[in-house]
Formats: sequence, structure tokens, C-alpha cells
Amino acid sequence: IIMAGGFGKRLSPFTNILPKALIPIKKKTVIELIIDKFLNYGVNNFILSINFKSEIIKAFFREKKPDYKVTFIEEKKPLGTIGSLSLLKKKKFKNIFLANCDTISKVDYSKLVKYHLDNNNDITIVAINKNSIIPYGVINLNKQNKFKFIEEKPKYKYLANAGLYMIKSSLINKIPKNKFLNTTDFIKKLSKSITIGIYTIKESQWVDVGQWEEFEKTIKRFK
Repeated sequence: IIMAGGFGKRLSPFTNILPKALIPIKKKTVIELIIDKFLNYGVNNFILSINFKSEIIKAFFREKKPDYKVTFIEEKKPLGTIGSLSLLKKKKFKNIFLANCDTISKVDYSKLVKYHLDNNNDITIVAINKNSIIPYGVINLNKQNKFKFIEEKPKYKYLANAGLYMIKSSLINKIPKNKFLNTTDFIKKLSKSITIGIYTIKESQWVDVGQWEEFEKTIKRFK
């Protein structure tokens, strides 16, 4: 399931005309690049959650006539990054991939599935190993809020959410009907009662196309 209903405000003015999912990167759209990654691992059934400029997205796939299955969940109002799953009518599948349409992840999906199933996770979150450098001298204070020392350009390591998940479909029943809900809030709400796994990838395996600075980097990477 690919969440393709967002307004893409950070990519304005492109998204004044096109939905974020159809922004071109070289010869393909963002959503095609996301789908291609799944096709490489035999995934060929896609559900797109749409809202903003939904008719353009539907028309794009009608004209494309892909050799994989595409169906749509069409929101009547914005429902966040997971709320629209409450509108799914059939849930014959045991697990789903849930992907945002503003990030492209180069993941070994077979390994991700194995990790998810072997650990009997209810939700597996794909996370990026990130390294950041603060380009300033950072002032550290003691418990009395007094000067302790200055750390010059400190480096930090952390895990960032890649906007890609694997979820047991039984959890869809816990999503309130037709109400706005983001995936992060959904996970937080259930975190004490379900098993959550973290599948890590390298920073080089992930790109964020949802904001201009990162989008420009992505264009260069797809040369």
C-alpha cells in the first residue's frame, strides 16, 4: 500500500500542477520508482491511497496500463499516513508493506520479510542509520545550568524513520473508521501491546524526495 494522497506542499510549485507521486525523476515518476523496487522482489499487487489530485493519478495508471495490479483507496478527506487503511474492504492478505510516496528505499525486501516473520513482529519499521554533524561549537552545561565545556562540531548517530513498514493486516481493524491518523501515532498508541521490530538500512539506501534540497540530490543520483 502506497500513501499517495498528500498535498506535497514542500515541493510547491510543482505540486500546484502535479500530485507529488507523479513528480518526474529523469524518465520515471516518483511512484514508478517506488513500485519498481517492489517489482524486483516479486511484489505485483499495489493499493494506492489517493486524495489530492486523485483523478490525475488514476488517469496516469489508466494510460500506462501496467502489467501489475493497481487499485485505489480514495479518501473523501485527508486521513493521514495510515487512516485510509480503515477504508479497505477486503483483507485476505496476512501482511502488508506500507510505504510513503515521498521516499525511495533500496531495500532487500526478501530479507525484510524474513526478519518480520522470523521475529513474529506485528509491525516492522524500516530505519536509516544516520550520522549528523552539528556545524557549530556546542556549549554543554552542568546540572546547575553553568558552563561545562564546548564541544566543537559534535557528531551524532541516530535511527531515522524511513517511511516504510511491514504490518500484520489484522492490525488494520484497530484503525478508527474515517478518522485522521498518522502511522507514527498509530504505532505509539499500540507500542505497549504489540511486537515492534526495527530493520535498519544504510543512509545510501534511502532518498527523501519530499523536500527541494533532497529532491535535487535525488535527481543527481538518478543520472
